[in-house]
Amino acid sequence: MAGESTKYATARTNAKAGATAKPKGIEGLETAVKTAVTNFNKENVKQLVGGTLAKALKDAKDGVTKEQAEYNKLQQACYTAAFDAYAATLKKALTDRKDNLVKIKALLEKNQKDKPAFGKENSRCEKALSNGTLRPKRELDATKPGAVCEKDLCCAAAKVPLASGVATTAGKGSAKAGFRIIETCQKAASSGTGKYSYTPPRAPLATANPTPTTHTYTCIEGAKHLAAAATAAATALYMLA
Repeated sequence: MAGESTKYATARTNAKAGATAKPKGIEGLETAVKTAVTNFNKENVKQLVGGTLAKALKDAKDGVTKEQAEYNKLQQACYTAAFDAYAATLKKALTDRKDNLVKIKALLEKNQKDKPAFGKENSRCEKALSNGTLRPKRELDATKPGAVCEKDLCCAAAKVPLASGVATTAGKGSAKAGFRIIETCQKAASSGTGKYSYTPPRAPLATANPTPTTHTYTCIEGAKHLAAAATAAATALYMLA
């Protein structure tokens, strides 16, 4: 029995060894297969890089170059259109300015021509400051020599409101900020009720005069006489006290 057990064990060991052992020549076959696979992969990659991938890369570069050229063309067209628009606008502005200067020159000449002569109705009669030059006192009495206004006219003052530039609550016009006194020769008989037509200053490069505004005027000599009478009355009351 012992001998049989030994034979059995030996047979079993040999069987296991035979099951795991590689057949003769298998190592060479495995090496050949690995070499073939390696060579195939190298050739495949070589063909891919040298063929399909290279073509795709070239096509992509060509596409970028084409798109950049199209973009440059459109960009230049945009620059050209913008400059043409600017040049047209500038040309029109220069032409309009030249035409406006001609209109303004004609307007100023007309205003000067229409300006009333000294002493006539609506002519200015303010006395400028003398700056210490001892300028003679102006004569307000039209019956005396050197009168600033002709007969039946008086040097009248009109109070013209000045705009502050702040919009009113109604959103129309501007709030008033002080007054400007304008002195002109006007009809003495209409003092206190007559209207003086005041034309505001023309805006820069404006080709037409602003719309005139009308204001009630009062003769200055009338106010002077009234003040003199009031002073005389006050002096008389003082003397009587």
